[in-house]
Amino acid sequence: MARRASSSAPAPPSYPHADPGLIIVDEAHDASLKQQDGFRFHARDLATWRAQQLDIPVVLGSATPALETLQLARQGRFQWLKLSQRATDQGRPPIEILDGRLAAPGKPLLPQSLQAIKHCVEQGNQALVFINRRGYAPMILCQDCGWQAECRRCDSFLTWHRSEGSLRCHHCDYQQRCHRAARTAAPAPSMKPAAAPKNSPNCWNSPYRCR
Repeated sequence: MARRASSSAPAPPSYPHADPGLIIVDEAHDASLKQQDGFRFHARDLATWRAQQLDIPVVLGSATPALETLQLARQGRFQWLKLSQRATDQGRPPIEILDGRLAAPGKPLLPQSLQAIKHCVEQGNQALVFINRRGYAPMILCQDCGWQAECRRCDSFLTWHRSEGSLRCHHCDYQQRCHRAARTAAPAPSMKPAAAPKNSPNCWNSPYRCR
């Protein structure tokens, strides 16, 4: 007798489905699958365990798989299935990378970005602008040399929290205090850390000043 397939809202894999033939974990990398309070468990790992108990396949769907899942696939413990084409015939949207150093002070969006948004709206479409609301400035960028404030612990960038007077990494929670220093050739003050990073440039326009 063929097994039935059922679909439901997100629920623990231990939910008593009748004779399941396949378990699918969509967006298996998502942190929301991890239960932190009460009975602690990870739905992805629980789904894998239950599939083994029932001797049925489990699909961990993700465009950006977790590192542990990726390592298991590379070791051959998981079968790696790749989608070679999109589900629909719609092509990929064009992507253009713009140089943030060309932005005017106080204007984070370049004229090219504003023009693209205007054109999109005039065509009756919607334009999405993703803004990092955590901290006063999502990045510290020198408009002369292109240097950015990088985290010492990971490969992310530091965010300036103006009210706290600190730079913070929102990935590993690294924090660094900073204070204001007078800029010699500009009216606006810049930031200077208590101890300048070793890899910071000797650039007077850099928020981190080595000299």
